[in-house]
Amino acid sequence: MRVLFAGRKFAGRDSLRWTHEQGLEVVGVLTDDFLPGSPCAALARELGLPTFTYEQAQHAIVEGSLAFDLGVSFVYWRILRGPLLDHPARGFINFHPAPLPALKGVGGYNVAILDGMTEYGVTAHYVDAGIDTGPIIELVPVALDPERDTALSLEARSMEAMEELYQRTLMRAAATSALLEMHENRGGRYVCRKEMETLKRIGRDDDAERKARAFWFPPYDGAYLEHGDTRHTVVPRAVLESLGGRDTHLLMHSTR
Repeated sequence: MRVLFAGRKFAGRDSLRWTHEQGLEVVGVLTDDFLPGSPCAALARELGLPTFTYEQAQHAIVEGSLAFDLGVSFVYWRILRGPLLDHPARGFINFHPAPLPALKGVGGYNVAILDGMTEYGVTAHYVDAGIDTGPIIELVPVALDPERDTALSLEARSMEAMEELYQRTLMRAAATSALLEMHENRGGRYVCRKEMETLKRIGRDDDAERKARAFWFPPYDGAYLEHGDTRHTVVPRAVLESLGGRDTHLLMHSTR
């Protein structure tokens, strides 16, 4: 089975390495190699795998120099359209770091904490012409503590679960030439990047601590308060309590 891999982040790199080690034929890698230190691009070069930009891959498919049976997207940031989506006979599978159909688009971790959700998950689904609207293959639950988790801590567990989901899904896909069993993906909430940015602002009636946790994802700016023309990121209490040494913690608790 010839695979085109599209991915980023260290979890994407590890999934790419696993794919190569299983003996699956990776015919190309779509990466974020425009970023310094891209882990997926570095691994592709190490393994001698050809890399493509989104536009290069589209062109290569049209001219016939790139052919693949299955496409996989692991936190890839571009919306798949045209030849990339239409070409593979076994479809293009996306690994979405949020539960579908509930949370589409971006900001899954953020919205889950903001809304006080007690259940979370990551999803494998086929890509269609919409955004996270394709048929669902599998949803895997991920533990969520809405009173303690930050976006960063929830992402860490989600990536672990998604790597396991990726491996299981790829093995299933390699064992058949047919599409995997799927079910419909209707309803839910779609969040775009613009809405996510507006949610970061802490208003008068907001739960500032919850919002701070929901957007704590350094080095990116988190939930903020405005002072004049300046935005100041708010540090959640859960993060502060994780810092310092043992004596610092003892002193903090003794003075409450």
